[in-house]
Amino acid sequence: MGVLSIVTRRATRIAVSLTLLAFAGCLDVNDSEDEVAILAIVNGQVTVQPGGNPIALIVRAYNNAGGTIEGVGVSWAITSGGGSITPSSNETDETGTATVSYTPPAAAGTATVRATAAGLSVTFNVVIAAASG
Repeated sequence: MGVLSIVTRRATRIAVSLTLLAFAGCLDVNDSEDEVAILAIVNGQVTVQPGGNPIALIVRAYNNAGGTIEGVGVSWAITSGGGSITPSSNETDETGTATVSYTPPAAAGTATVRATAAGLSVTFNVVIAAASG
């Protein structure tokens, strides 16, 4: 999992990694010491078949020390492209992760799903590829 590279021993490496992930839309950062400092995508930037099986979209919440945070409320919303998600909100577990099941629509295209927690948000980009054949 690429997210694990965020927690390193060198401040410069962390700053560069966080900047690149934030620029890519895979990460959002908060400077508060007592709250969620980082919301990162763990899984879900994928290509799927139209109307296919549900896929897991996963985020992880970190504090400023790089530890994961349990019990953080996460809201999920499809912002474009359609499909369905279950549930629309949940909390991070003991590993700091929250997971939603996304079912793609019947038509090919793209979809975006936003996860929001503690004022931070990340956007999943799902490519819905036409069936080959």
